[in-house]
Amino acid sequence: MSDGPVRILVAEPGDDSANRLEQMLGDPGAFPRAVTHAASLADALQVARARRFDVVLVDLALPDGRGLEAVRRCHEVSPDLP
Repeated sequence: MSDGPVRILVAEPGDDSANRLEQMLGDPGAFPRAVTHAASLADALQVARARRFDVVLVDLALPDGRGLEAVRRCHEVSPDLP
């Protein structure tokens, strides 16, 4: 990770998880972050190729990537990304 906000990529079909994450993390001043939402695995992989993230949260029931296969595909694009 670098100085500055924690860069988080959330891959899930709706905005619910990204919104809940923002709420759970609380005050952005206390925990600076930049949350990016991707509605599909394909979108998440495209964004992950173009930008750096500190962590990716993947819904294991994405329409275009289910279960551990979705995790494997993310790992192929960004092998050091938790």
